[in-house]
Amino acid sequence: AVADSLARARPTDLVHLDRRGGVRSRARSRALAGMYWGLLSVLVGAEAWLGYEAFGVPGLSIATVLGGYVGWFATRFATLRRATRLTVSGDPAEAEARARRVAEGRLVPRRLRAQAWAVAGTAAALQEAPERALTHCRNSLRLWKRSPRALARSTRYGEVLLLTRLGRTAEAREAWTTLGDEVPAGEYLRLRHHTAELYLAFVEGRCDLDDDALHERASFALGLGPGAGLLALLAWAFERAGDDEMADLLRTEALDRHPGELLSRTMPDLQAWLDGEDPVRARVADAAATDDSDAELPWPDEAKRRRAR
Repeated sequence: AVADSLARARPTDLVHLDRRGGVRSRARSRALAGMYWGLLSVLVGAEAWLGYEAFGVPGLSIATVLGGYVGWFATRFATLRRATRLTVSGDPAEAEARARRVAEGRLVPRRLRAQAWAVAGTAAALQEAPERALTHCRNSLRLWKRSPRALARSTRYGEVLLLTRLGRTAEAREAWTTLGDEVPAGEYLRLRHHTAELYLAFVEGRCDLDDDALHERASFALGLGPGAGLLALLAWAFERAGDDEMADLLRTEALDRHPGELLSRTMPDLQAWLDGEDPVRARVADAAATDDSDAELPWPDEAKRRRAR
């Protein structure tokens, strides 16, 4: 299904994005799509009329070729739309295959290919193949280049999340730095921004956000339907800050809105934390033991790690 807002969206719902990275209503999206395809139809019709007026029947051949290309483009667009729906509500393997057919197709416009690689990356991540997902994501970014479009920025956040998921935190931190500190105005990109920011902090084992910043992010996340991942990350951050009451509240909210395998496949270490484990802490401890370091690990006492199941 397609939601009109993030507040009403379920974890498996899709949304349409506007230029700022906010959520556009279905009615407005349908109207814009109708205008777009209507304009293409008018252009084909105008080309047919001009060709016929100038060259007679042979002049219609140009319009025929142009119309054929528009029709073919429409099929590629429909294939990608179907792949996008399958990523969260069906079969991610089939979604990846469909998206790759569009991305690797000949004569496909650059923007559509960039979107297709991004969808393929999301589908690969849901199959627990982060290396392949990162390859697809970077294929998309090479096509987007420095585009300011919302989908391009969302893909850049995806790169940070995938690098973090793979434990390549130095690369993830570098990619995050290139995005800048400015928080996007649109709610969807804002969700992606805060999630990437806190997931990187979670895997690094430290959070530098102050209390006001954490409460601002918590207020935003509590107003979202599909914000389970961000809520869980905020629960961890508040626990790190010693605010157990807020941590328990946010953890409970995250579990109530839990998207099932969507979270465990894309951020398995965060899922493990929700389940009462702590793979990141264990990894930091192992690294410290390997380095034979006596430095205190940046983690709270176990007594503070209450798990309301």
